[in-house]
Amino acid sequence: ALFDATTFNVLPGIGFNYKLYKTNFFGGIHRGMTPPSNGTLLTLNFGQTDGTTFDGLDLKSETSWTKEIGIRTNMKLISGELAFFHLSIDNLIAAARGTTFTSLDRVTSQGIESNITVQLNQLNTWLPNFFLTYTYLETEIVNGVLTASALNDSIRPDVSGNELPYAPRHNFIFGMVYNWNEKFELMVNYRYVSKSWTDYENINFRSNRGDTGPVPIYRLLNASLTYRVNEKFRTFLTAKNILDTKYIGSRLHSNPRQQNASSSSGIIPGPTRQINLGINYNF
Repeated sequence: ALFDATTFNVLPGIGFNYKLYKTNFFGGIHRGMTPPSNGTLLTLNFGQTDGTTFDGLDLKSETSWTKEIGIRTNMKLISGELAFFHLSIDNLIAAARGTTFTSLDRVTSQGIESNITVQLNQLNTWLPNFFLTYTYLETEIVNGVLTASALNDSIRPDVSGNELPYAPRHNFIFGMVYNWNEKFELMVNYRYVSKSWTDYENINFRSNRGDTGPVPIYRLLNASLTYRVNEKFRTFLTAKNILDTKYIGSRLHSNPRQQNASSSSGIIPGPTRQINLGINYNF
């Protein structure tokens, strides 16, 4: 029936922004909604759950509340932003790794987002600017039991209190930008990403196939050089992962219980050193 395929949600939201001299105070609360994902639709058989493991479980959209409050400033030598956020998602069913939650469960994410720029070239055009961005993230499965473990079909692990996959707790970038006479610009940055889990069970065991275990800490060094010939024409050189660090980018498409190559790709490595030279012309 048409009614069965129709979703209606009210998505309220409220926010504020108050400016005091060169500082802004901001915040807000907003409701979000995502229609049932492909994994949810397949798991719940498009809502036809009678006689299945999910008998009596309604097909619902994922809903969320997002709350944030922060401060932003832009002074002569220093500009920056600091924001606190909290995100709560309900009605989560698909859990990847070939398994699902046994009920419509809730997960939360909260933390701090910040950035600061020290504009030394305001004092002297020969001096560089420095910038730092940092994100602190805490995630939690508030209540969750999986239909099966990624390692054992006969176990239904309770993952309540575990962290969400691919949610590193610390992520920061520190860099320098040097601009000379609006012609040359040199940028160098260092990126640090802390360990993150790759599944809801937070499995720390590493197999030789690479389809289990976390993504370890990795660090990257990047740089770019730009020369502006005139307002329309510029050339640039970019170098990513200068030290050619070997690191795990993802185990996202791995399934320890389905080890054939078409279902489980194991480790996906992060990009190796890459150097690009290019030109840009605006007509």
